[in-house]
Amino acid sequence: MPTEVAKALKVPGFSYRGFAVPNLTLGAELIDNLGTGEPAYKLAPKSAPLSDRVALYIVGRDLAIEEPLASDLPDSVKEAGRLVYEGCQARQGRGCWHKDGVLYLRSDENHKGATVPSGFVPAKYFKDIIGFNQEGDAWKINPSPQTEEFNVFLPESDAFIVPTMDGAYNPLTGTPFETIKDRSKAIKRWLDADLTEEQAEKELSRFYRRNEGTAAVYSWSDANDGPLCVDLDHGPGDRCTYLGSFPASRAAERSEAPKNSGFRTVTEAEYKALVADKETLDAVRKRVGK
Repeated sequence: MPTEVAKALKVPGFSYRGFAVPNLTLGAELIDNLGTGEPAYKLAPKSAPLSDRVALYIVGRDLAIEEPLASDLPDSVKEAGRLVYEGCQARQGRGCWHKDGVLYLRSDENHKGATVPSGFVPAKYFKDIIGFNQEGDAWKINPSPQTEEFNVFLPESDAFIVPTMDGAYNPLTGTPFETIKDRSKAIKRWLDADLTEEQAEKELSRFYRRNEGTAAVYSWSDANDGPLCVDLDHGPGDRCTYLGSFPASRAAERSEAPKNSGFRTVTEAEYKALVADKETLDAVRKRVGK
Protein backbone atom coordinates (compact mmCIF):
# COMPACT_ATOMS: atom_id res chain seq x y z
CA MET A 1 0.00 0.00 0.00
CA PRO A 2 1.86 3.14 -1.14
CA THR A 3 0.06 5.51 1.21
CA GLU A 4 -1.00 4.42 4.68
CA VAL A 5 -4.30 5.49 6.19
CA ALA A 6 -2.90 7.28 9.24
CA LYS A 7 -6.37 7.50 10.75
CA ALA A 8 -9.91 6.69 9.75
CA LEU A 9 -10.78 9.06 6.91
CA LYS A 10 -14.34 10.32 7.04
CA VAL A 11 -15.71 10.71 3.51
CA PRO A 12 -18.96 12.65 3.03
CA GLY A 13 -21.61 11.34 0.67
CA PHE A 14 -20.98 12.46 -2.90
CA SER A 15 -22.15 11.95 -6.46
CA TYR A 16 -19.74 11.59 -9.35
CA ARG A 17 -20.16 10.28 -12.88
CA GLY A 18 -23.47 8.65 -12.00
CA PHE A 19 -22.24 7.05 -8.77
CA ALA A 20 -24.03 8.02 -5.56
CA VAL A 21 -21.79 7.16 -2.61
CA PRO A 22 -23.14 7.47 0.96
CA ASN A 23 -21.15 8.74 3.93
CA LEU A 24 -18.38 6.25 4.63
CA THR A 25 -15.19 5.79 6.60
CA LEU A 26 -12.15 4.87 4.54
CA GLY A 27 -10.23 2.24 6.48
CA ALA A 28 -8.11 -0.76 5.69
CA GLU A 29 -11.08 -2.87 4.61
CA LEU A 30 -12.03 -0.62 1.69
CA ILE A 31 -8.49 -0.75 0.32
CA ASP A 32 -7.56 -4.34 1.07
CA ASN A 33 -9.16 -6.92 3.38
CA LEU A 34 -6.89 -9.89 2.67
CA GLY A 35 -3.97 -11.34 4.56
CA THR A 36 -5.99 -13.52 6.95
CA GLY A 37 -6.91 -16.41 4.66
CA GLU A 38 -10.55 -16.05 5.69
CA PRO A 39 -13.17 -17.17 3.16
CA ALA A 40 -15.40 -14.73 1.34
CA TYR A 41 -18.48 -15.40 3.44
CA LYS A 42 -16.61 -14.08 6.51
CA LEU A 43 -14.83 -11.17 4.80
CA ALA A 44 -17.63 -9.84 2.60
CA PRO A 45 -19.73 -8.37 5.45
CA LYS A 46 -16.69 -6.42 6.69
CA SER A 47 -16.12 -4.53 3.46
CA ALA A 48 -17.99 -2.04 1.28
CA PRO A 49 -20.11 -2.49 -1.86
CA LEU A 50 -18.12 -2.76 -5.07
CA SER A 51 -19.72 0.43 -6.44
CA ASP A 52 -18.16 2.49 -3.59
CA ARG A 53 -14.68 1.18 -4.38
CA VAL A 54 -15.16 1.72 -8.12
CA ALA A 55 -16.44 5.28 -7.58
CA LEU A 56 -13.42 6.20 -5.46
CA TYR A 57 -11.11 4.49 -7.95
CA ILE A 58 -12.57 6.60 -10.77
CA VAL A 59 -12.13 9.76 -8.68
CA GLY A 60 -8.47 8.87 -8.17
CA ARG A 61 -8.01 7.99 -11.84
CA ASP A 62 -9.55 11.27 -12.96
CA LEU A 63 -7.32 13.21 -10.57
CA ALA A 64 -4.29 11.37 -11.95
CA ILE A 65 -5.18 12.32 -15.53
CA GLU A 66 -6.09 15.88 -14.42
CA GLU A 67 -9.75 15.63 -15.34
CA PRO A 68 -11.24 19.09 -14.49
CA LEU A 69 -14.52 17.53 -13.32
CA ALA A 70 -12.76 15.93 -10.35
CA SER A 71 -11.21 19.18 -9.09
CA ASP A 72 -14.53 20.38 -7.61
CA LEU A 73 -14.95 17.38 -5.29
CA PRO A 74 -14.46 17.80 -1.50
CA ASP A 75 -10.85 17.43 -0.36
CA SER A 76 -11.60 14.31 1.72
CA VAL A 77 -13.22 12.64 -1.32
CA LYS A 78 -10.16 13.46 -3.43
CA GLU A 79 -7.84 12.11 -0.73
CA ALA A 80 -9.88 8.90 -0.51
CA GLY A 81 -9.91 8.59 -4.30
CA ARG A 82 -6.14 8.92 -4.47
CA LEU A 83 -5.70 6.28 -1.76
CA VAL A 84 -7.91 3.75 -3.53
CA TYR A 85 -6.45 4.49 -6.98
CA GLU A 86 -2.84 4.30 -5.79
CA GLY A 87 -3.66 1.19 -3.80
CA CYS A 88 -5.09 -0.50 -6.89
CA GLN A 89 -2.02 0.46 -8.91
CA ALA A 90 0.27 -1.25 -6.39
CA ARG A 91 -1.76 -4.23 -5.19
CA GLN A 92 -0.49 -6.80 -7.67
CA GLY A 93 -2.46 -10.02 -7.33
CA ARG A 94 -4.34 -9.08 -4.16
CA GLY A 95 -7.64 -7.37 -3.63
CA CYS A 96 -10.85 -6.98 -1.70
CA TRP A 97 -14.05 -8.95 -1.09
CA HIS A 98 -17.18 -6.82 -1.24
CA LYS A 99 -20.52 -6.59 0.53
CA ASP A 100 -22.33 -7.84 -2.55
CA GLY A 101 -23.51 -11.13 -4.03
CA VAL A 102 -24.55 -12.37 -7.47
CA LEU A 103 -27.14 -14.99 -8.36
CA TYR A 104 -26.73 -16.28 -11.92
CA LEU A 105 -29.98 -17.11 -13.70
CA ARG A 106 -30.90 -19.93 -16.03
CA SER A 107 -32.09 -18.93 -19.49
CA ASP A 108 -35.68 -19.73 -18.48
CA GLU A 109 -35.33 -17.42 -15.45
CA ASN A 110 -34.25 -14.45 -17.54
CA HIS A 111 -35.46 -10.96 -16.65
CA LYS A 112 -39.14 -11.09 -17.63
CA GLY A 113 -38.33 -12.63 -20.99
CA ALA A 114 -35.84 -9.95 -22.04
CA THR A 115 -33.49 -11.01 -24.82
CA VAL A 116 -29.99 -11.77 -23.56
CA PRO A 117 -27.39 -9.84 -25.62
CA SER A 118 -24.87 -12.03 -27.38
CA GLY A 119 -21.96 -12.93 -25.10
CA PHE A 120 -23.79 -11.80 -21.94
CA VAL A 121 -25.39 -13.78 -19.09
CA PRO A 122 -28.39 -12.72 -16.97
CA ALA A 123 -27.99 -12.35 -13.21
CA LYS A 124 -29.43 -10.73 -10.12
CA TYR A 125 -26.98 -8.44 -8.32
CA PHE A 126 -27.46 -7.89 -4.56
CA LYS A 127 -25.77 -4.76 -3.21
CA ASP A 128 -24.99 -4.28 0.50
CA ILE A 129 -25.82 -7.74 1.85
CA ILE A 130 -25.38 -9.17 5.35
CA GLY A 131 -23.39 -12.07 3.92
CA PHE A 132 -23.93 -15.67 2.79
CA ASN A 133 -25.49 -18.74 4.40
CA GLN A 134 -24.55 -22.31 3.48
CA GLU A 135 -27.43 -24.75 3.00
CA GLY A 136 -26.02 -28.19 2.30
CA ASP A 137 -23.65 -27.80 -0.63
CA ALA A 138 -25.29 -24.56 -1.79
CA TRP A 139 -24.66 -20.97 -0.76
CA LYS A 140 -27.54 -18.53 -0.34
CA ILE A 141 -27.32 -14.74 -0.33
CA ASN A 142 -28.42 -13.25 3.00
CA PRO A 143 -29.91 -9.80 2.27
CA SER A 144 -30.53 -7.01 4.77
CA PRO A 145 -33.38 -4.46 4.81
CA GLN A 146 -30.96 -2.08 3.07
CA THR A 147 -30.00 -4.53 0.31
CA GLU A 148 -30.72 -3.32 -3.21
CA GLU A 149 -31.42 -5.88 -5.94
CA PHE A 150 -30.66 -5.19 -9.60
CA ASN A 151 -31.28 -7.20 -12.76
CA VAL A 152 -28.08 -7.16 -14.82
CA PHE A 153 -26.59 -8.64 -17.96
CA LEU A 154 -22.92 -9.39 -17.39
CA PRO A 155 -20.50 -9.24 -20.35
CA GLU A 156 -17.95 -11.78 -21.53
CA SER A 157 -15.56 -13.25 -18.98
CA ASP A 158 -11.74 -13.12 -19.11
CA ALA A 159 -11.86 -9.95 -21.20
CA PHE A 160 -10.84 -6.29 -20.92
CA ILE A 161 -13.24 -3.70 -19.50
CA VAL A 162 -13.87 -0.89 -21.99
CA PRO A 163 -15.72 2.45 -21.84
CA THR A 164 -19.19 2.94 -23.33
CA MET A 165 -21.42 5.97 -23.78
CA ASP A 166 -22.54 5.36 -20.18
CA GLY A 167 -19.04 4.90 -18.76
CA ALA A 168 -17.04 1.74 -18.14
CA TYR A 169 -18.78 0.63 -14.93
CA ASN A 170 -22.45 0.42 -13.97
CA PRO A 171 -22.82 3.08 -11.22
CA LEU A 172 -25.49 0.99 -9.47
CA THR A 173 -23.36 -2.13 -9.09
CA GLY A 174 -19.76 -1.36 -10.10
CA THR A 175 -19.79 -4.15 -12.69
CA PRO A 176 -18.61 -3.42 -16.26
CA PHE A 177 -21.02 -2.57 -19.05
CA GLU A 178 -18.91 -4.12 -21.80
CA THR A 179 -15.75 -6.16 -22.27
CA ILE A 180 -13.52 -6.95 -25.27
CA LYS A 181 -11.14 -9.90 -25.51
CA ASP A 182 -8.84 -8.30 -28.10
CA ARG A 183 -6.22 -6.17 -26.31
CA SER A 184 -5.50 -3.79 -29.18
CA LYS A 185 -9.22 -3.12 -29.71
CA ALA A 186 -9.65 -2.49 -25.98
CA ILE A 187 -6.81 0.04 -25.99
CA LYS A 188 -8.37 1.79 -29.00
CA ARG A 189 -11.65 2.14 -27.09
CA TRP A 190 -9.82 3.93 -24.29
CA LEU A 191 -7.96 6.09 -26.82
CA ASP A 192 -11.33 7.01 -28.35
CA ALA A 193 -12.40 8.05 -24.83
CA ASP A 194 -9.63 10.69 -24.89
CA LEU A 195 -7.02 8.87 -22.81
CA THR A 196 -3.40 8.97 -23.95
CA GLU A 197 -1.77 5.73 -25.03
CA GLU A 198 0.08 5.52 -21.70
CA GLN A 199 -3.14 6.11 -19.77
CA ALA A 200 -5.01 3.58 -21.91
CA GLU A 201 -2.37 0.94 -21.16
CA LYS A 202 -2.69 1.63 -17.42
CA GLU A 203 -6.49 1.46 -17.61
CA LEU A 204 -6.63 -2.06 -19.04
CA SER A 205 -8.58 -4.05 -16.47
CA ARG A 206 -10.10 -7.51 -16.70
CA PHE A 207 -13.52 -8.88 -15.80
CA TYR A 208 -14.25 -12.47 -14.78
CA ARG A 209 -17.58 -14.17 -14.10
CA ARG A 210 -19.06 -17.61 -13.74
CA ASN A 211 -22.17 -18.88 -15.55
CA GLU A 212 -24.23 -20.42 -12.77
CA GLY A 213 -24.79 -20.56 -9.03
CA THR A 214 -24.01 -17.89 -6.45
CA ALA A 215 -20.88 -15.74 -6.52
CA ALA A 216 -19.11 -13.49 -4.03
CA VAL A 217 -17.97 -10.15 -5.45
CA TYR A 218 -14.24 -9.49 -5.49
CA SER A 219 -12.03 -6.77 -6.99
CA TRP A 220 -8.29 -6.95 -7.40
CA SER A 221 -5.38 -5.58 -9.37
CA ASP A 222 -2.60 -7.14 -11.40
CA ALA A 223 0.38 -5.38 -12.93
CA ASN A 224 -0.07 -7.23 -16.21
CA ASP A 225 -3.84 -6.89 -16.59
CA GLY A 226 -4.58 -3.44 -15.18
CA PRO A 227 -5.26 -1.50 -12.02
CA LEU A 228 -8.81 -2.57 -11.13
CA CYS A 229 -10.18 -5.96 -12.12
CA VAL A 230 -13.64 -7.21 -11.19
CA ASP A 231 -14.19 -10.89 -10.44
CA LEU A 232 -17.59 -12.57 -10.00
CA ASP A 233 -16.14 -16.05 -10.45
CA HIS A 234 -15.62 -16.96 -6.77
CA GLY A 235 -17.94 -18.92 -4.53
CA PRO A 236 -18.64 -17.54 -1.04
CA GLY A 237 -16.45 -20.24 0.53
CA ASP A 238 -13.40 -19.38 -1.60
CA ARG A 239 -10.21 -17.75 -0.30
CA CYS A 240 -7.74 -15.52 -2.16
CA THR A 241 -4.33 -15.25 -0.50
CA TYR A 242 -0.71 -16.04 -1.28
CA LEU A 243 -0.63 -18.75 1.40
CA GLY A 244 -1.11 -21.65 -0.99
CA SER A 245 -4.87 -21.72 -0.50
CA PHE A 246 -5.88 -20.98 -4.05
CA PRO A 247 -5.10 -22.37 -7.53
CA ALA A 248 -1.96 -21.56 -9.44
CA SER A 249 -4.08 -19.78 -12.03
CA ARG A 250 -4.66 -17.11 -9.34
CA ALA A 251 -1.16 -17.23 -7.86
CA ALA A 252 1.12 -17.28 -10.90
CA GLU A 253 1.46 -15.23 -14.00
CA ARG A 254 -1.28 -16.45 -16.36
CA SER A 255 1.28 -17.66 -18.89
CA GLU A 256 2.93 -19.78 -16.13
CA ALA A 257 -0.26 -21.41 -14.89
CA PRO A 258 -1.07 -24.61 -16.80
CA LYS A 259 -4.72 -25.57 -16.95
CA ASN A 260 -5.91 -27.58 -13.94
CA SER A 261 -2.49 -27.21 -12.32
CA GLY A 262 -3.94 -27.15 -8.81
CA PHE A 263 -1.74 -25.55 -6.17
CA ARG A 264 1.83 -24.35 -6.12
CA THR A 265 4.33 -23.35 -3.44
CA VAL A 266 4.97 -19.62 -3.09
CA THR A 267 8.46 -18.31 -3.70
CA GLU A 268 10.57 -16.79 -0.94
CA ALA A 269 10.14 -13.33 -2.52
CA GLU A 270 6.35 -13.73 -2.58
CA TYR A 271 6.31 -14.85 1.04
CA LYS A 272 8.40 -11.86 2.14
CA ALA A 273 6.11 -9.55 0.16
CA LEU A 274 3.08 -11.11 1.86
CA VAL A 275 4.62 -10.65 5.33
CA ALA A 276 5.44 -7.00 4.54
CA ASP A 277 1.90 -6.42 3.24
CA LYS A 278 0.36 -8.04 6.32
CA GLU A 279 2.51 -5.95 8.67
CA THR A 280 1.42 -2.79 6.82
CA LEU A 281 -2.22 -3.88 6.88
CA ASP A 282 -2.05 -4.70 10.62
CA ALA A 283 -0.53 -1.27 11.29
CA VAL A 284 -3.33 0.41 9.36
CA ARG A 285 -5.99 -1.60 11.17
CA LYS A 286 -4.44 -0.62 14.50
CA ARG A 287 -4.53 3.06 13.55
CA VAL A 288 -8.17 2.94 12.46
CA GLY A 289 -9.17 0.88 15.46
CA LYS A 290 -10.07 -2.32 13.61
